[in-house]
Amino acid sequence: MAVGPDRYDPSEIDERPSNAYFSRRDIRNLVIAFLVLLALSYPAYRLLLGLSERHVCAKNLGQVSKALGLYLIDNNDRFPAMFESGPGGGPAVRPPTNRPFTWNSVIFGYVSDADAAVYRCPTATSAEQALVQHPQTNAVGLAVTYGLYAPYSGFSRYLVPNPDGTIIIAETSNFGARNTFDPLKFLDENGRPIPYDAFSIGFDNHNFYPDSSSQFLTRLAFPDSAGGDFGANAGVRHGSGTHALTVAGRLLRLDPPAARIRRTGNEIHGLWAVPPVDTSRDYSGR
Repeated sequence: MAVGPDRYDPSEIDERPSNAYFSRRDIRNLVIAFLVLLALSYPAYRLLLGLSERHVCAKNLGQVSKALGLYLIDNNDRFPAMFESGPGGGPAVRPPTNRPFTWNSVIFGYVSDADAAVYRCPTATSAEQALVQHPQTNAVGLAVTYGLYAPYSGFSRYLVPNPDGTIIIAETSNFGARNTFDPLKFLDENGRPIPYDAFSIGFDNHNFYPDSSSQFLTRLAFPDSAGGDFGANAGVRHGSGTHALTVAGRLLRLDPPAARIRRTGNEIHGLWAVPPVDTSRDYSGR
């Protein structure tokens, strides 16, 4: 006699272990545990990201320092001009790109591998970046968050009083982004503000050279320093400070009070020491 298939008997007991399946409660608990773990690990992720970005920024400034050194060798030890001047004395902004041709453009050919990211700190937001003219193509611009100290534009490096302690380049923010201190905008030939200025570090009352009334440096990357507030309310770009380079190539980390000019009598000294006034130079540019 043929034997047919076994019939299903609902009375049979399922002897599989009870943990063979996840209940909805198990899944919910796993999701909660994952979210808690994610929340706990986020600060560590932000810390590691910040350290990585700080390292990249320092590395960028190292490349800029080397490029500037090579430029000085080829140009009688004179720093590059801050920018190509337009009719009104400010940066020339010409079609088709409407970007200024600045010191960044000039020394770009000396940068190792000519990497366009070398002038941009990865921590900086897009609003903090000035877009300047690429020396080789109109297709792309150079995003800039590092500025040259204006008094040394076009000057001999031998005029620097203390090369190891005097700043030549520092991290900057463009056009007052992130509520940074930028009271003086560069103007075009029609008197309109040029929306790019992170390539330059000037003064609260002059874009090129300080006088007896000058108190603060401008455009430094100290968020929430607008109005000249360089106290407890102001921040820095990196946890350890905002980067700067001395003429001798030493990397510094600045806190907001460093934006104040230091004087002995009428002489500016310290980080922002200035060269003697060059009587052959026009300081009236806007």
